[in-house]
Amino acid sequence: MDRLLNTQKEQRENHTFIKKIPLISGGGKVEEYDIQECFSHRRSRREFWPGAMTKRQLSYILWHTARIQKEVGDQTYTPIPSGGNLHPLSVSIALLNILDMEKGIYEYSPKDHCLYLIERRENMKQGIKDVFQGQDFVANASFVYGISGDEKKVKNKFPDHWEKLMLLEAGHLGQQIMLACESLHLGTCPIGIFDPLKGQEFFKSKGTLIYCFPVGINP
Repeated sequence: MDRLLNTQKEQRENHTFIKKIPLISGGGKVEEYDIQECFSHRRSRREFWPGAMTKRQLSYILWHTARIQKEVGDQTYTPIPSGGNLHPLSVSIALLNILDMEKGIYEYSPKDHCLYLIERRENMKQGIKDVFQGQDFVANASFVYGISGDEKKVKNKFPDHWEKLMLLEAGHLGQQIMLACESLHLGTCPIGIFDPLKGQEFFKSKGTLIYCFPVGINP
């Protein structure tokens, strides 16, 4: 982790956004599903049907994984636990094939449940190949969910345990992503191997890129 952090570029505090994209509150209704089926059917899926996902599906996944549910005093509540209530993670989305949405790199706002378009990109296949080092199936996804972490938010309070806490939180978020996808009968696969510098530049992420999840339609 230290080697990965040493390659990190100076953290961006603010992006210049092209536009704000409101998402669907609650993610919209989905068909009834049995949580036990989600547990038993969850698999890492690397094959995706070429059709486009919908904005409703994207909204649902972000709503149930990363949004701020409520704030009470200095306490922030989200769908996943966060050591010391520090919430060091941020979410970037590489949009490849979502119906009626522009291709490009987006940043998710957990407080407003919206996406900010950072950069339009019509063709991301080569960039994906460079980042994910031969894992070419990622380019067939409808979008790629990137999880980054800001170690400064954890280091001050837990100087001896910050690495473990930040990585554990990324794991909690990853499991939530997989279950949310399974509940929609969508496919995803956790990816922890990628070029860290190219990944951070690709996603325009504010912190260290930790974990990625390509998401798409099951064939």
